[in-house]
Amino acid sequence: MIKYCKRCCLPSTKPHLSFDEEGICNACRNYENRKSVDWDERKAELMEILDRYRSKDHSNWDCIIPVSGGKDSTYQVITMLELGMNHAGEIDYLSALVEPDVVLMTNIGDSHIEHFGSREKILEAKSEIFHHVKSGAFVVINGDDPLLNTLPGKLPYAFTRVGAGEGLDYRAEGLVSDGKSHMTCEVKTPHNSFRVEIPALGDHMIYPTLMAAAVGEHFGLTQTQIADGVLHFAPTKMRMNLLHRGDDITILNDTYNANPQSMRAAVEVLSSARGAYKVAVLGDMFELGPLAPALHAGVGDYLGKAGIDCLVAVGELARHIHDAAQAAGVPECYYCPTKAEARPVLDGVVRPHATILVKASRGMALEELVDYLLTITGEA
Repeated sequence: MIKYCKRCCLPSTKPHLSFDEEGICNACRNYENRKSVDWDERKAELMEILDRYRSKDHSNWDCIIPVSGGKDSTYQVITMLELGMNHAGEIDYLSALVEPDVVLMTNIGDSHIEHFGSREKILEAKSEIFHHVKSGAFVVINGDDPLLNTLPGKLPYAFTRVGAGEGLDYRAEGLVSDGKSHMTCEVKTPHNSFRVEIPALGDHMIYPTLMAAAVGEHFGLTQTQIADGVLHFAPTKMRMNLLHRGDDITILNDTYNANPQSMRAAVEVLSSARGAYKVAVLGDMFELGPLAPALHAGVGDYLGKAGIDCLVAVGELARHIHDAAQAAGVPECYYCPTKAEARPVLDGVVRPHATILVKASRGMALEELVDYLLTITGEA
């Protein structure tokens, strides 16, 4: 039977490992006792384990915690874990397993609101993480989120706040986008100020950038190291993947998931893109409960305000996006109950210099329409 070290997770199949009665491997004990150890080999093995469990796709389901691994200049291994939930009590359970030293809270939106009834209840569920954080934990929150901003003063932690607002600890200023693939901004921290290039689009990208800067400085990284790390950011599969095609056509594949906030953020990216003709292919957003019709309609209304040229709405709930977009003055609006019915519509709307956003909840599997778009557009 294979054993795993309770401290570093290395398996007993490694020939040089043995385990004591506490389930700790001899390499960990040697390190504790400051005996000689081939640290480069040790480090490589640890990173191999972390990489094996890294979230290469999107596995934040019940009882599965996506893992990423990193290291600083002293070879300290830092494990990054995403805790996901769609019901109360799940973050409490997962954070009890993790006992985090660092906490990042990005926003309180409408995802899974069907199971909670209000954003305040979602905040309450996400705040379960504080049941199990370690004393003196480093806590970073989105300082532009009104609900997250209610936490400082209620909890015994020193909160670091990031965003665009005045008076925050980490701020982004002078955000400029090339409308194609990159943005630049000035990152202001409590210690210095430096320019970063973000290889992604959308104003919302300042939040992960600033959180990365805060955590980087917390672990002793220089501004050059932080800027270089941001520059090498790569989106995961189906998360605003930019697909450049022939005839100057760009497809924005953001089909992994959707909620009202991320829909608006994606539409903002489409609106600021450089394409001459902007198409939004949008599908249903799930787990919104009785608020679903109004929240879908809100997306449709935003399409009009954002100056989108064409909407292709796909799915039962997307009818509300279509009707609101039509009322908001979007020039071309098409409603397709199914993906199969959307294909001939796409044949008609795809044209040179178009930028096409495709987005919906995971259950819609709208990446199938991205695959279709790839077949009807030429290689760049």
